[in-house]
Amino acid sequence: RAPHALLAVRIFSYSVMREHFGQDAADYGATIVADILRSSISTEAQLARTDADIFQLFMKIDDQSAELDRLIGSVQDIGRMTLHLPQGPSSIEIGVGAAIFPSDGGDFADLSQHAAAALTEARKTPLAPVAFYDPDRHEARLSELALDAELRAGLEAGDCVEVFYQPKVDTLTERLVGAEALARWRRRDGGGMLSPDIFIARAEASGLLPMLGQQILERVCETTAQWRAAGVAEGNVAETLTPCQQWAQRVGQA
Repeated sequence: RAPHALLAVRIFSYSVMREHFGQDAADYGATIVADILRSSISTEAQLARTDADIFQLFMKIDDQSAELDRLIGSVQDIGRMTLHLPQGPSSIEIGVGAAIFPSDGGDFADLSQHAAAALTEARKTPLAPVAFYDPDRHEARLSELALDAELRAGLEAGDCVEVFYQPKVDTLTERLVGAEALARWRRRDGGGMLSPDIFIARAEASGLLPMLGQQILERVCETTAQWRAAGVAEGNVAETLTPCQQWAQRVGQA
C-alpha cells in the first residue's frame, strides 16, 4: 500500500480553442499538454486522456516526491506558455486536482471523485492552478450543492420565501412612516429559517437570484396593495436590491 497520487488535469481553455480555431487546433493543444506531462513523469506512471479536455495521471509518490513537484512545476509552466497554432497564438488555461492514496481514498473510484473535487477548487485560483483534495472543503461543497437544490425546488414551488416587515417610525411624531421588507427562507425540511446572508449568497452563486428577487418583490407588492386596500398603509415599503439582480429594471412596472 505504497502512497500514490491520482491527478486530474484539465485544459480549461480547450473549448475556447475549439470555438475560435477548430477541433484540430484544440486537439493539437491537448497533444502538446500530454507531451509535456509525459516528459515530467517516470515510465512507471500512467497517463490517460479520459475526455477531450481531461487527463488522469496515476503515479507512485513518497514523502519527498521530487517527481510530483516536477510535475506540478510543469503544469504551472504550461499555464504561462503561449501555444503557437497555425491559426494564431493561444494561451493555455490549465488546472490540476490531486488526491492521495490511501489517505484520500482506498480505491480508484474514490480517488477519481476526490481528484475531480480538487480540480474544481483549482479553477478558482488561476495563478496557482493546483489543488489537493480537502475533505472539509469537499463536505462544504456538498452542503452548498444541497442548498442550491433546495433553493431551486422551493422557488419553483413558491412556498419557501417569507417576507417580514420592520416598521419605520418618526421619532418626533411617533407616527408610522413606512416599513422595510426583510426576506427569510423557510427550510423545507422543517429546519427553521435561513438568514439572508446565507440563502441570498447561494442564490447569487447558483444563478437563482433573479428568480428569488422576483418572488420577494411580488410578495412585497401584494402585501402593500392589501394594506392600502384596507386603509392601513402609510408611507412606502423599502426593499434592498443588489446590483446584479437583472429583474430590478422591472421594479417600476410592478
